[in-house]
Amino acid sequence: MIFQKHIFTLLVAITSTVTTMAQQKQVAITLDDVPFTSWPGDAPLKTIVSANENILTAITTHSIPTTIFINENTLIHDDQTEERIAVLKQWLINPLITPGNHTYSHPSYARTSSSIFKDEIIKGEVITKKLLEGTGKSLTYFRFPYNALGMDSLTKIEMQSFLQEKGYISTPFTIESSDYMFNALYLLALDNHDKSQAQRIGQAYIDYTLRLFDHFENIGMKRYGTSIPQIFLGHVNALHADYLGVLIEQLKKKGYTFTDLRTALQNDVYKQTDYYAGPYGFSWFFRWEKDPQVRRVLLRQQPEPPKEFTQAYEQALKKASGK
Repeated sequence: MIFQKHIFTLLVAITSTVTTMAQQKQVAITLDDVPFTSWPGDAPLKTIVSANENILTAITTHSIPTTIFINENTLIHDDQTEERIAVLKQWLINPLITPGNHTYSHPSYARTSSSIFKDEIIKGEVITKKLLEGTGKSLTYFRFPYNALGMDSLTKIEMQSFLQEKGYISTPFTIESSDYMFNALYLLALDNHDKSQAQRIGQAYIDYTLRLFDHFENIGMKRYGTSIPQIFLGHVNALHADYLGVLIEQLKKKGYTFTDLRTALQNDVYKQTDYYAGPYGFSWFFRWEKDPQVRRVLLRQQPEPPKEFTQAYEQALKKASGK
């Protein structure tokens, strides 16, 4: 009887461990538009340096493996080029950081000829590859600006073939929470010296992002019967300079551990066919759906940002464009 009890206890422990491992929630963090994206226009060098330092501090403090996607055109700027390249170098020498190419000047492949886009890829790796010499790192990953992979299957296949020839891995994502919109409103609030409103926007961004994590986690569980490693897409901006650390802490509270992009992509879910061709940059959860009608239904079910902020963003865009 004692032996049988020990066996039963062992089986329960093993089952519990296997279940926990299967259900463990993981996320790989990726950040686009390095060294910095602002709105509207460019940001002062002091702001860029400070924001990058804050984001790197959050990553290092929490030991978060992070993949960054670089636009080298933002490094070239009047008499600030050396200083901006120095900012990028701080990313590249950090052992937690994996570099990626995001094209030279961030054009949409949906609005750019294949020949020009190929030139953008080649031009976008020059400075980064030079800085990587002696670091033991290589430029392996690529992400399409706006996640526009091609307007049709032919242009999509053509560019994927080119990337493979260049040794790049095209990088997907599962969760993206419109941080560009919240960032624009955040900057406007800071410009107006309205710290209270800035805090409201920052908290709204965190709340919305967590809602999306819950949403896509549920989709993954329903579709695959287990938790899959999510890939989060964010940007290097003023909002994340102040709130990336907060987001990391909240994700930890929700039970997430942080993995690197290479490990996440080894999961079989990322070996599925991407059936979508077109200009829209939505989650790969939708691209893995072959039926366009089902895809549209799933897209409509995705939580939207609070209307208060989407409307404010639309008004800000109109004002910036002079309309």
